[in-house]
Amino acid sequence: MDIASLKLVSASERGAELDLLSPFNGESIGSTFDVMGFDAPEMIAAAREFDREQAGKGDKQEQDELMRLRRAHLATAAVKGWSNFGVGTDDEPYSKARAREIFFDPEYQWIPEQVCRFGAARRNFTPKPKTDA
Repeated sequence: MDIASLKLVSASERGAELDLLSPFNGESIGSTFDVMGFDAPEMIAAAREFDREQAGKGDKQEQDELMRLRRAHLATAAVKGWSNFGVGTDDEPYSKARAREIFFDPEYQWIPEQVCRFGAARRNFTPKPKTDA
């Protein structure tokens, strides 16, 4: 088998579109995020940065909160844009700073959960087979 099309880092850097789902019923809310895969060097660096900053902090009771913060940190690094999305509007312009505000808000922790689950699943970044036209 020719593995030339199975370039993991390239596919992760290229990213994929995540259809955001409601935390209540699992149905699409009509918003999409452009998400980088977690095998991209930028994502590996973001994970290491967070882990270094948090090393030795917190007791066992704080571990759940640290995991929530880690997901928010990684989601902020992974999301490169969005459409039909916002807080109080459905067309808020994307910015890394605004994504960080939203993703670190405990009320919206369901968003980083979805982004991290999506970004970690390599199948979401699998190159589409070429079709003969």
